[in-house]
Formats: sequence, structure tokens, C-alpha cells
Amino acid sequence: MRCRILFAVVSLLVPILTAGQSHFLASPEDTRKAAEAIVASVAAGNHAVAFKELRPLSVIQSTDFDVFEAQINSQQANLLRQFGTATGYEFIREDKLGTRLLRQEFLVFHEKAPLRWRFVFYKAEKGWVLPHFYFDGNALTFFGAGG
Repeated sequence: MRCRILFAVVSLLVPILTAGQSHFLASPEDTRKAAEAIVASVAAGNHAVAFKELRPLSVIQSTDFDVFEAQINSQQANLLRQFGTATGYEFIREDKLGTRLLRQEFLVFHEKAPLRWRFVFYKAEKGWVLPHFYFDGNALTFFGAGG
């Protein structure tokens, strides 16, 4: 139940499209490196570094990102209780829509269950930005429509 509430909060806050990013990526390869660095920090248990890497890529306004980060930080004890500590990660897939939109998906493994992290990158005029990212722990949905 707590994971669903956390997911709902993340889903509501993260897709806010405003001009918050301060860093643009040059290529799809750079988006993969950036997403993997974020997930590696999460898998190492260092959420502060993950958010620091995520913030300049995100289009979320800085004040909204502060709220998001505070809410996630307040739920860390619940996440640890439900999923356990992180033990590693794995790149799962990349999907492209046309030439300007791509989604990358990773699993972060925890002692009790995995969390899926998804990053959607958009090629804006100045380069690739991150208008949407989220994570969830509903393993039933990890396999697509066939569940």
C-alpha cells in the first residue's frame, strides 16, 4: 500500500513540464550513460547523489523538484522495510518513438524485491532532456500487457 502511495505521489509530481533543466545531453548514448549513473547511485544506496545527477537533466522546476526529493526522502524507511537494501542493478530495455523520444528501463535489485526505474528522454532544440522519470515496485507489470 505504501509503495502505491509513493508511486502516486511520484506520478503526479514528475511529469510537470516546466523549464527547470540546466543541462542538455548531446546524444542517445549520453542519455544512457546519464540514466545508468543515476541508477548506479540508487543501487549503491546514495539517493542524494542520484538526485543531484537527475536534477539538471529534468525539466521539473527546481522548487517542485525540492518537494519531490523531500517526499522521497521521507519514504526511505518505508522503502527499506518493504524492499530491503539495494544490491545492484541491470539495464533492461530501450524503446524509441521516432527520432526525438526514447525510454530506458532499469531494474534496481533489493534484498526482497526489485524496483523498476524508467527514464523518458526528449530531444529538445538544445539537446536531450528528461521530461519524465519514475520508479515502481509492481513486478506484475514489469512483463508488459501479458503480466
